[in-house]
Amino acid sequence: RKGCQGVSAGSCVSCSKRLPPNAVYSASGGLINNCSFVATCPKSCGIGRYRAGCDGNNKGRCTPCTNKPSKHYYTGSGGLKNSCPYAACKINCEIGEYRYGCNDGYDGICIPCTNSIPSNAVYADTGGLANQCPFVTITSTVTISTSTSDVTFKCN
Repeated sequence: RKGCQGVSAGSCVSCSKRLPPNAVYSASGGLINNCSFVATCPKSCGIGRYRAGCDGNNKGRCTPCTNKPSKHYYTGSGGLKNSCPYAACKINCEIGEYRYGCNDGYDGICIPCTNSIPSNAVYADTGGLANQCPFVTITSTVTISTSTSDVTFKCN
C-alpha cells in the first residue's frame, strides 16, 4: 500500500521486490514494499510438457514442449523450460514392417506395412516411421548367369 498516511487510505501498488527466477509472490507487502514469495514453482507436468509462465503472481501452466526434432519422441518433462529430453525413434523393423506409434514417452512397435503394391511385387525394405514400405516388381523371367551356363526361370 502506497500513500497510506494521516486520513488517506492510500492505494495498492505492485511490489517492486525483485523475485528470484521462477518464484511467485505468496502474500502482499502490507504497508511496506516487502512482499513474501515462494521460491519455486511446481515442476511436475509429465512427459513432453513443461511449466510455462511462472512469474510474479502466476504459478504458470503445463504446456507441451516444442523442442524435439522430427522422428524423435519425448522421454521426460522440461521442468520450467521448453527443453524436454528426447530420443530418436528406432527404425529397426524387418522388411515389410514400419514403426508405428513413436510419440511422447513411447518408441512404438513394428507392424506390417499395408501400403498397396502390385500383385507381382514384394516389399524390399522397411517403411521407417511410415506405412510406405518400398517394393520391387518381379519380372516374368529371371536369368542367372554363372561361369559355366545361363539359367532362366519363368514366373507365373
